[in-house]
Amino acid sequence: MHFNTDKIEFKEYESVYIDCEYVDDENDDAPISLENIDITADLLSMGNTRVDQFAVEMIDAVNGRFMLVPTKDWYPPGTYKSDVLFERDNRRIASETFKLNIINGVTVPR
Repeated sequence: MHFNTDKIEFKEYESVYIDCEYVDDENDDAPISLENIDITADLLSMGNTRVDQFAVEMIDAVNGRFMLVPTKDWYPPGTYKSDVLFERDNRRIASETFKLNIINGVTVPR
C-alpha cells in the first residue's frame, strides 16, 4: 500500500485526510482492485489507546485508490499510529504501521 503523501503531518484544527493506493509491491506497484474488499483502519495513541476509527471513502475502487477520513472533528497535538486492514473471503492483509503527527495550531476555528 502506498500513501500519496511523503509526510503525514497536519496542524491542529486542519481537516485530516490520507489519500492511499492499494498496490502489489511484488508487481511493479500495479494497482489492486478494491472491489469486494472490506477496509478498516483504527487510529491509536502511541500508548495503544483507540482514538478513532477512520471512515473509508472510495476514490477509484478498480485502481485501488481510497481515502482515510477521521470521524472526529479534530485530534489534539501528538503522534498517533495506524494501519489499514484489507479483508476478503475471510482472508486478512494489513498494511505497514504508519505514524500521523498532529502539530500545534495557532489559530482556533471560530
